[in-house]
Amino acid sequence: MSKPYKLFLGDWILETGLCDFEQGEVPLSATYHIHDEGGDLIFDMRWTDKENETHEMSLRGEPNGELAPFNGGDLVDALSITVVSSHELNTAAAMNGVVLMSVIRRLSPDGQQMAVLQEVKLPTGEISTNKSIYLRK
Repeated sequence: MSKPYKLFLGDWILETGLCDFEQGEVPLSATYHIHDEGGDLIFDMRWTDKENETHEMSLRGEPNGELAPFNGGDLVDALSITVVSSHELNTAAAMNGVVLMSVIRRLSPDGQQMAVLQEVKLPTGEISTNKSIYLRK
């Protein structure tokens, strides 16, 4: 089976000095572990905030571009994972069919750097954007 997302698989480390956040603060450190299992893509994220508290989050879904049920509590109830190309991998999170957050991940030509653009639709209707750069570990 072909895995058009294979260049994204592996471990990534945040380059904090290359981040630009409109919402929240840039973490002191962060890692991304992207792997696949049984046809699903899994994104394991871990970060340490400025209070030195560690947080973890994991997303899992089939990379077919379709919204599927997701247990996001009161924030989101569906998630989609879309493989745009070998160098672009996107996710979207929705509540009641309305996309509230999208994440665009783009790899550098050599596959050693991942730019992450996260857009969140705020309750006011405005869009807040966080830009992060991760380097392959």
